[in-house]
Amino acid sequence: SNRSNNPRLSKYLHAGDDLDAVAFVPTQVERMKRDEYTAILEPGEGYDEFILQLTNNLKGEIKNIWYVDKYASLTDQRKRLSKIVKSFRESLGGFKFGLLTAYDPYSTGKRDRTEYLRKMEEISDIVHFMEDYKIAPHNRYIVIQTNKETRWWNLPDGLVSGMSRVKSATKLEPGRGIEESVSTFINSNKKSNKKGESK
Repeated sequence: SNRSNNPRLSKYLHAGDDLDAVAFVPTQVERMKRDEYTAILEPGEGYDEFILQLTNNLKGEIKNIWYVDKYASLTDQRKRLSKIVKSFRESLGGFKFGLLTAYDPYSTGKRDRTEYLRKMEEISDIVHFMEDYKIAPHNRYIVIQTNKETRWWNLPDGLVSGMSRVKSATKLEPGRGIEESVSTFINSNKKSNKKGESK
């Protein structure tokens, strides 16, 4: 048969032959695994379930939630971010929402820092611009800081890009897979709880 001509395809086809023998993992167990390492945001389902996944088994009281995304100040992204922050507040109560973004993400030189600071402050308690720190992180992150732990999530597709597709966040172990410029920034801002501080 031509099944063995393509070794990679062959592996999957043969795996399918044994499906009757596979013990299916109960949904609850599957979900626990997903919650621990991966959070999924389904398009059109709202953010409550996603927020629960991000904060599952979190130790301590949430103090700050940071979102790091170079493109969050763009008009469509800003509108989406506003809805997301509102959902976080409704689900989790009192905490400071911090944003690390760029006011001129495409470096056009045509965007006014003061204007975008004002617009982003309507959404976030703490706003910092990447240009001020001369950093340009490649990845997007959600960072949840409690009085007992800091949890990092990496979002390859970002939280505020097109919402028609499924989004996933991967939990990162401390010190692993986190860009140094971002971890340095977040760690230096742990106590930066006042609106307008360090701007």
